Amino acid sequence: MALDFNISIMDLIQAVVAVLSAAFVVVELRRSANTTHGEFVLSLQEQYETSEGFAELFDTCWKYHEHEISGNDLYKYLEDHRTVLLNYFTFFESMYLMVTKKSLQMKDLDELFGRRFLSVANNKIVQEVDLIRNHDYYTNIFKLYKKWRKYRGENGNYFLKDDDGEDDGRYWDLQDAYESFWSKVQIRKLEVTDKESLEKLIGEIELTLQREGNKPYWLPISDISREHFLDDNWTIFMGAFLKQDQGPERLIGAMGLFLNANEYGKSCEIIGLKGSVAEFGRAMVHPEYRNKEVIGRLAYELLPVAKEEKIKYLLATVHPDNKPSWNFVSRIGFVKKGEKNMDTVYPRDILIREV
Repeated sequence: MALDFNISIMDLIQAVVAVLSAAFVVVELRRSANTTHGEFVLSLQEQYETSEGFAELFDTCWKYHEHEISGNDLYKYLEDHRTVLLNYFTFFESMYLMVTKKSLQMKDLDELFGRRFLSVANNKIVQEVDLIRNHDYYTNIFKLYKKWRKYRGENGNYFLKDDDGEDDGRYWDLQDAYESFWSKVQIRKLEVTDKESLEKLIGEIELTLQREGNKPYWLPISDISREHFLDDNWTIFMGAFLKQDQGPERLIGAMGLFLNANEYGKSCEIIGLKGSVAEFGRAMVHPEYRNKEVIGRLAYELLPVAKEEKIKYLLATVHPDNKPSWNFVSRIGFVKKGEKNMDTVYPRDILIREV
């Protein structure tokens, strides 16, 4: 489930062509003296309904909203339908152009596509894997969103929900999401020059764990592992760097993809796993930035790396009582296959997923 939602140049060119083509066709139709308002609106509806995958994308996001599918199901769907998602927002970028050219009124747009746009744009997972990450490519979507939010606010309509206005945590106002914490965070691969920052983060986490009672969720780091942390033939680390108003950027989270048997050999032996294997490990977040989905973002950046390395199986080991970690690895497709060290102070469940 390697989510690589960074927009390529070819994707961008195709999207721009699609936007301009759609806008030209419908605007010209609107200008025609023989086209009534009803026919124009119907043409927009038909364009949406005949666009491949649009209805399924909306339906899938709506099922997630209704708790009929899991977050893992939605992630997998978005991975397999990346082009559909891009085209979906391209369609609404063309709607924005029509609004600015006064060929389309917000009232008509809201009545036609309010639920279908907002249910996707306000979806936290869609924001995480595409809209926020590729914000610079979606400027017209954000402009349309602000205009739509203003229109609905002036008319007393809910913006995060169409039904009862209640938020169950699966929706987030798109503009607020972008302007929040994540607009100041950069995810990138750790280099040798980041060694001091990584050691500092590890020290801060271990000190906090001591203060919290030393729960056995964090395994002590061996000398050989520490020595090879930034050796690409041994471990690939992704880091989350927070831009600060003053001073250098700050490493607030990191996660490793371990490519060596020193880390995962025993787990493979216990569950009888052979082949191209790597392990997700050393997931760490500075205590000040817990509960902000930092590990999730790091994991979704590492998944494409595992695919590039031609890894077939990913391992993860989690303390049986570490519910947050268990919930996360389960959400991204890991399943339990065995146990190890159960008679020690560092018991671990062994989980696996295919890349």
